[in-house]
Amino acid sequence: MNNPLQLFDSLKEMYLRYLESPFDLRYPDLRAERRLLLDQDRNIYREPLIEPVPLYERCGQSFTAMAQGLLTGSWTPQEISDLGDFVSLDLFPTTREPYTHQEDVFRESVVNGNDVVVTTGTGSGKTECFLLPILASLVRESVAWGQAPARPADWDWWNHGSQRISQRGHEAGDQRPAAIRALILYPLNALVEDQLGRLRMALDGALARHWWQTRRAGNRFYFGRYTGRTPVPGVQTSGKVNRLRQELVEVELAAQQVAGSAAERFFPRVDGGEMWSRWDMQECPPDILITNYSMLNIMLMRSLEAPVFDLTRQWLAADRSRLFHLVVDELHTYRGTPGTEVAYLIRVLLERLGLTPDSPQLRIIASSASLAGDSSGLEYLEQFFGRDRTRFRIVPGNIVPPQTGAVASVQAHSTAFRDLGRNLRTSGNARAAAASFQQSVSAPATPAATPERILESSMEHIAATSALREVCTAPGAAVTRPKMPKDIGDALFPSLPDSERVDAVEGLLTGLCIARGTSGSAPLPIRAHLFFRNLQGLWVCPNPVCTAAPARTAPCPVGSFYYAPTLTCTCGSRVLELLYCEACGEVFLGGYRRQGTGNEWYLSPDHPDLESSPDLVSLNRDYARYAVFWPAPNGATPNSPSWQEDGVARRWVQAHCVTAEGKVAHG
Repeated sequence: MNNPLQLFDSLKEMYLRYLESPFDLRYPDLRAERRLLLDQDRNIYREPLIEPVPLYERCGQSFTAMAQGLLTGSWTPQEISDLGDFVSLDLFPTTREPYTHQEDVFRESVVNGNDVVVTTGTGSGKTECFLLPILASLVRESVAWGQAPARPADWDWWNHGSQRISQRGHEAGDQRPAAIRALILYPLNALVEDQLGRLRMALDGALARHWWQTRRAGNRFYFGRYTGRTPVPGVQTSGKVNRLRQELVEVELAAQQVAGSAAERFFPRVDGGEMWSRWDMQECPPDILITNYSMLNIMLMRSLEAPVFDLTRQWLAADRSRLFHLVVDELHTYRGTPGTEVAYLIRVLLERLGLTPDSPQLRIIASSASLAGDSSGLEYLEQFFGRDRTRFRIVPGNIVPPQTGAVASVQAHSTAFRDLGRNLRTSGNARAAAASFQQSVSAPATPAATPERILESSMEHIAATSALREVCTAPGAAVTRPKMPKDIGDALFPSLPDSERVDAVEGLLTGLCIARGTSGSAPLPIRAHLFFRNLQGLWVCPNPVCTAAPARTAPCPVGSFYYAPTLTCTCGSRVLELLYCEACGEVFLGGYRRQGTGNEWYLSPDHPDLESSPDLVSLNRDYARYAVFWPAPNGATPNSPSWQEDGVARRWVQAHCVTAEGKVAHG
């Protein structure tokens, strides 16, 4: 996403075109007026919200150097070297420094043996906070694993037409016991899917596979997602085995199609460390199991998953120095009755594993966006986990404050940002646009640099990242808050006319999204919140000579449009719901009917029987409650005045509408 504003405009245009295609109207003026009505903030969309991600302090050294400083004396040099080499493959390349809170979590969990709760915001590297202690334990334990047995020739049984073969059935259980070393618990499946991508790259990428082969005798760190999406539920039958066969064929094909692309991390590979199915994990639990609390609750109640916990219990009992890592993400969501249920679920889990809440073999790592670091937060942790509060350490992270004078610095270069926005949008030459911007803000020249590097150095030269963070932070607040582009433009580019402020904001945001430092990271990650909603309906004045309607090029049978149900139009007419014919685009009027005198009814956009409203599951549009009126232009009549549908005779009846009252009467 290089231009969040352009992305929003593209999505908005696609949505409007989608609404115009199947929901066409035969009157060009009405189509144009409907588009103008829908293309407004707060109707089918909200203007985007731009949120700069807080910048956290880094520890000032690579992970390898950090690990050597923390682990020397308690780990052997070879163990430290192995950990540093593996982590540096993907999680922390040598050009990337850990945050101070990641260092603090590693120190408290791995070195001091404490439980840790990290309270930093989204995008602050909490996944790494979880993974580093887990990987440290796995790397250290895996030194003692023997040579990994060779896979059988038909291990990919789905391609050979043979019977199902267990994914890890060829392994020697005594040398490399199958058990859950770490359980990562998420509240939602969406969070599970998001984290799987990180695990695939860190544990199952090409670099990790080479490390396994050369440093761990072909052994792997296994991980698996155990949710409702994991195939295949229930006991094994021939039909379900065939279903799994087809699933694995499709998974393998999809992985081959995206190999080497940016989408690779979203697709599992069947020849690595990711577990294939529920049956494979039931037979040989993965080292890292990812699930949600609902599925964990089901697993604990069923005999099918009993081996998962039994094998883990045996692994823990065989050596009291072994650790079971329990990771609970989004801890703040477990409050009230649901929180109590999850707390008891964790106690049941520990009992199945042969652990007590205060067991030294249990290591807890959690995240929370709102946990207080005082006694109230520690009390909550003690009650939730049933574990003494003195074992917990709360790590809040250190946010880098914005530079002083950053807003004034950006304001002084308003025209440069305006031109950058225009050039990036229209020219298509990022290098020329970046070089022109660099010259305009008098940033130091960077010969032979890429456009990304030029923009990064130029943005840092005028403190653009600090300026954006400052205007998105309320006075006295510690964290940023999303703001609309207009508010950002008013704060940073007040000297420009409104139309030029839009270009300047686009230049700022696009430049920051494109910019990359020497390590390949963005100077300021930006989150764009884009909101669209479904169209619930449209309402219209039934008066064809409505004084509130705009000037039209041809006669139309209805008046002014309304986005929400309204009682009366400004011209004095009763507003009714707009209906249309999918085949020809003709317009109709609909309303909930209330009986008048004789063959007349009063129509309303809302249900008129307010006393029965609490008991209505939905406002059913049947004949007894709802009427449709066709304001036929030029005395038009239906080709089929009567017909049968579902065995019921139906017909059109000539009527007239008194628009001021919303009254429809025969004749």
